[in-house]
Amino acid sequence: FARERRLCGETLTPESAEARDLSGVAIVAAGGLEENGWLRARWKDLKLPLSFEADGLVVGPRPGEARGRTLAGRLSLATVPRNPADSSRPALVFTAPDAAGAARALAQFSGRFDYEIFDGTASVKSGLYEKSRVPWRPK
Repeated sequence: FARERRLCGETLTPESAEARDLSGVAIVAAGGLEENGWLRARWKDLKLPLSFEADGLVVGPRPGEARGRTLAGRLSLATVPRNPADSSRPALVFTAPDAAGAARALAQFSGRFDYEIFDGTASVKSGLYEKSRVPWRPK
């Protein structure tokens, strides 16, 4: 699970995805950040207002806020950023610090929001992004 991603019906390992031109396609990337080299290498390129830290997930500040919030725990994330190789195409990202958490995010994602954060099978935060500037911000 942590080593595969589907690309227009084609499954790539993180290593082969790293070597490919992924412009012109929608990406579905799944896996733990510890195991998935493509996600780890491209995290900043996704330009998300979310980052994994040692003690949890940091959700960037909303418009009008000076600082973001840290949600504590080994959380998992499902989010819909842009393909870093082609901003006209989407990416679906299901990740966590480990592959098991990423699998839970994939199983729980409803698709109703730009991002959903899970603690086990419980949704702890979901929402939409303010997309008028990059990096995006939570609304």
